Amino acid sequence: MENMPQAAEKLLYGPEMVETSISLNSPYEYEPLPSKTHTRLLILNYGTGEDILVGSIKTVDLDGSELDSFEAISYVWGSDEKEQSILIDGRSLPITNSLREALLQTRLPEKPRTLWADSICINQDDTIEKGHQVFAMGRIYKASRRTLICLGLEPHHAEKAREAAALINDVAAMIEDVLRDLSSTDEYDTFPWPSENDPFVVDTRWLSAREFLVRHPWFERGWVVQEAALGSEAVIHWAGAHIEWMSLLKVEIWLCYRAAPSRRSELEPLTDIRALHSNNFNLRRREEARAFVDESLESNNQASTTLSLLQNARRMKLTDPRDRIYAFMALKTRDGVMAGLNLQPKYARPHQEVFYEFAVKYLEKTSDLKILTHVDHEEEGLTRLFGVPSWVPQWDNGANAAPLHSHDFCEPFSFSDHQPNITNIIEGSKLRLRGVLVSPVRYASRRIVKNLEDPTAEVLTLWWEVMAEMTKGSGPLKEHLTLAFLDAICIGRFRGEEAAWKEAEKALARYLELNKDADQLQQSSQGPRIYQDAHRVLLLAIDRSDNRRVVVLEQGFIGVTSAAARQGDLCAFISGLCCPLILRPVSGKADHYMLVGNAYVVRGTFVADGEVSTLRLHEDYEDWIEEYLPAQNIILV
Repeated sequence: MENMPQAAEKLLYGPEMVETSISLNSPYEYEPLPSKTHTRLLILNYGTGEDILVGSIKTVDLDGSELDSFEAISYVWGSDEKEQSILIDGRSLPITNSLREALLQTRLPEKPRTLWADSICINQDDTIEKGHQVFAMGRIYKASRRTLICLGLEPHHAEKAREAAALINDVAAMIEDVLRDLSSTDEYDTFPWPSENDPFVVDTRWLSAREFLVRHPWFERGWVVQEAALGSEAVIHWAGAHIEWMSLLKVEIWLCYRAAPSRRSELEPLTDIRALHSNNFNLRRREEARAFVDESLESNNQASTTLSLLQNARRMKLTDPRDRIYAFMALKTRDGVMAGLNLQPKYARPHQEVFYEFAVKYLEKTSDLKILTHVDHEEEGLTRLFGVPSWVPQWDNGANAAPLHSHDFCEPFSFSDHQPNITNIIEGSKLRLRGVLVSPVRYASRRIVKNLEDPTAEVLTLWWEVMAEMTKGSGPLKEHLTLAFLDAICIGRFRGEEAAWKEAEKALARYLELNKDADQLQQSSQGPRIYQDAHRVLLLAIDRSDNRRVVVLEQGFIGVTSAAARQGDLCAFISGLCCPLILRPVSGKADHYMLVGNAYVVRGTFVADGEVSTLRLHEDYEDWIEEYLPAQNIILV
């Protein structure tokens, strides 16, 4: 608060003027909480406009029989600089600009409002209290009457906010009307498809307003996932407009599964509201969500597993790397493991120790080796482990959040002399496994860097470098080398209809082989449509392979793996996993390896019904692997 007097002054408590004899420069001091089940609530005094923020703190017991009704605030923390203040019980408490705006946005004009705001209700300077409060945060949001999602008051956003709110309300009302008319919302994929000219599909507000809304920094913040998901309801407050959170998620489901396929080139980039947010709708409105998906996609309507939750969260922004675990502890998971680990947040510990504790507890509880497939070391990652084993996922390292494998659709490797999913942690931190070494890495490309403005140049350059290496020797991919390369850098994924995607891949492969650039591709005799489809392949490829490397194995297999991979590393199968790993031998120690990351590897192609398909390394491995490759002990350090 600038230019505030040192002595007694008249302060605004709402619209009224009252006297106080307390020095305005006297800082607010937190009283210790009585127990781990207690928290603080902010009673925010009423006021309007730029009236001074004034309130009081009340300590409450979450286990108490008469817990006060309150609302929880969710906002973007932004800068850590505390340039503003709020008067708490007559004393000054520094707050950030973003919190001040959130409080102004939620303050009522004529009566006090009871709120929970993390940076006020938690003593941020007390790491022990902070750990206890973070552990209780799930309970706090569940106990709240609603979550107030504060996106700001900026007047120049008011028109877009009104447009977005109107669009979401209109489409949500349409969806509800259709669902009421359906004979049963328990059935799959019953929601009708709109025409390409449907008024809602062609509505210009998708691009002008809705896109602006979901590009708000709030949607990128990690903590807001549980803040929006756990309350009984949530409402977005944005520049004077109010949007029901569940209405937005409902509209996103329709946009993703119905509208976008009709106008894919314009609307597909808009369907990326974080999967963790959309998962909230699938859990709460499962019957409604079923109406939009085929039964084969039922897993989309279930909670994430613990590991997929943390993997998807790599996309989210978090200031403290320890919160890569702590910010998601309260969320429901399909396997129920996260809640059962009983992790106690400890902000005095280095984040590497937090990741290690999670990995050890996860393995002890589940014996699930899939945690190893979430190791994805960056270029210099193996040189910066800070005493933590290489097999512990570093959830903060900026690795590509797109997984290299979907474990829902493959069987784990199992060798005749070893029962899968039996693991031993030895000598404190080593992981003893059983597996086979398939092949050395003959070549590792430069690290791939996403360039969405010119993905053609990135993929063309990469293709020529890899092709130069692939043509040096013989191998099983000679006949359809370019398609194998595209399948590898797309990680075997496709968007839209599979048949149309294969045609786009074939078109792109032809142009790569003819050394055409983007302009020649667009000006081809087949017209802009081929360019548009091929461009979609390029965008997916550069997204999936970003911050990774293409590798060529000694047998001529081609794949994609972590940025830390290099020539001389080894590709291995591990009993209990359904995808190969890349290992690095430890000098002077037999059977000891560092884990570089997992890999997606193409080992062959075949023609079926006139279409070329790829054979991945992890598919149909039983017919060749144990016959030629002996199983051995593998100790990860």
